[in-house]
Amino acid sequence: MKRAWICVALLGCNGSAAKDPAIAATPTTTTTPPATGSAGSDAPVTKPKLGSPTSVATSWLPGAPLSPAAGLLTWLEAQVVRGEPRLVRLPIALPRGDAGYTLHDVRIGAGADAMTIYVVDTALGIGLSNRAMRCDGELCPFLAEGYWRGRDEQGLRFEVRTASRAPLAADAFAAITHAEVEGESGN
Repeated sequence: MKRAWICVALLGCNGSAAKDPAIAATPTTTTTPPATGSAGSDAPVTKPKLGSPTSVATSWLPGAPLSPAAGLLTWLEAQVVRGEPRLVRLPIALPRGDAGYTLHDVRIGAGADAMTIYVVDTALGIGLSNRAMRCDGELCPFLAEGYWRGRDEQGLRFEVRTASRAPLAADAFAAITHAEVEGESGN
């Protein structure tokens, strides 16, 4: 069995290695997205590995301006379809705390009157505070996608599902002036 996995990892089971029945019978999975070639295309059709990101791109629609904060809050509260929150994308900036960057008092946008919220990032493999180790300023900006959860005992809550892997450049962060909402998929 070890020989088969070495073949898959190093050779891809091409050439003479595929003639060995123990190796040729080993199932393989792929992480490449399905081919979308035309009929008669000789491109192989593959299936994505279970749990891998899909190849379908999310379409984003412009939402409310980030300023004034009251207008943004009203818009965020209205992002519900059939009782479930819609996926929104927001530019957020983590403030520097006593022991690194914190998930409380996070600003939405770069404006002077930016709304402050707290962020829940438990769905991320590497949390925003760890990603912020690359920052050296008082604020560390990210582009985050997630669900608006409204007010609870700690304040206004945004549940992050995905975020930029690296912090945004200050000029790129300042250029974002509107929130965005996931477009209708038709599913």
